[in-house]
Amino acid sequence: MKNLLDPDSRTDVIIPVLGIMPLLMVANIYESAAAIGIVNLLVIIIASLAVSAIRNLIPIEIRLFAILLVTASVVSLIYMFMQFWFYAVSQQLGIYIPLIAMNCLVLAWVEERALRNSVIKSVIDTLLAGLGILVILIMIGVVREYAGLSLLKQPAGAFLVFGFLLALYNFASNQQRPSAEH
Repeated sequence: MKNLLDPDSRTDVIIPVLGIMPLLMVANIYESAAAIGIVNLLVIIIASLAVSAIRNLIPIEIRLFAILLVTASVVSLIYMFMQFWFYAVSQQLGIYIPLIAMNCLVLAWVEERALRNSVIKSVIDTLLAGLGILVILIMIGVVREYAGLSLLKQPAGAFLVFGFLLALYNFASNQQRPSAEH
């Protein structure tokens, strides 16, 4: 398993995290941050599992359309499930759940991982990435909910907290990197 602080693995974590920007808007309290993170995790796992299982059957010409169809179907099913079993949560998350269907993170992740790897490797990679995003969303939700600053509770607050977390990540990465002087 890769060290998340290894500079060579930064793009495996940070670049996909940039795709969660639309999800940050709803991550204003712990509960909604956890809910949207779990929905995102379920979508990328199920979509990756489905695409990885049928990857050898998908012609290259229709690969993107197949990924879009699978992802949109998974999101629609999860959204219907949430409206039936967790109606209040689905109303709180609102339009952000359907937005996941077109989220570049999901599409890029499914295309990059699921079409090139076996089902087991695809699911493990996806699970780890999805859990990372879930943790980041929960951290942002907790900070925004319990911080005393009203600025952090505004939509721009999500980006400020995300920027601060990214700065901390980069600082920790630089501390782990051996210096060139030695």
